[in-house]
Amino acid sequence: MEQLCLNTLAAEYELRVIKESVFRITRCLDLLSEKQIAFRMNDQCNSIGNLILHLCGNVYQYIQTTLGNKEDIRNRNLEFEHPGPFIKHELEKLLHDITHESNEIIKGLNIVDWYEVKHVQCFEMTGIQIVIHVIEHFSYHTGQIALLTKIYTQKDLEFYSGMAL
Repeated sequence: MEQLCLNTLAAEYELRVIKESVFRITRCLDLLSEKQIAFRMNDQCNSIGNLILHLCGNVYQYIQTTLGNKEDIRNRNLEFEHPGPFIKHELEKLLHDITHESNEIIKGLNIVDWYEVKHVQCFEMTGIQIVIHVIEHFSYHTGQIALLTKIYTQKDLEFYSGMAL
């Protein structure tokens, strides 16, 4: 039963991050110009490009570094300081590669990995907490990207088009 719950959490990462959020972010990028991707409303707001870099940095650090034992190469501040321009296909590739590589790491976790307490940033978290954090964090910023896209384009993003909700 315990393994079933952990497998369900791994599947939830794939569903919420890859199948939903990356799909939605890619849909937004398809509607935006590179100028819009780099636009900041003010100094307290991030551009869509910066948010995507931030998402990739977070997933890399939490999943690939902390759970996958890769070197921590993240520089969080640079994710927000990059002024652009951002190349759409490069952002899409980065999102795809990091989320899919992380998915493979999550699928390969054993029972100890899920429960072992790890140090990430200034936090002590179990593998379960790390994966939940990444899903929540990714969804949060995906919503910001969707809202900015709606503001910039004044278009329905059609995330649920053709679905009988």
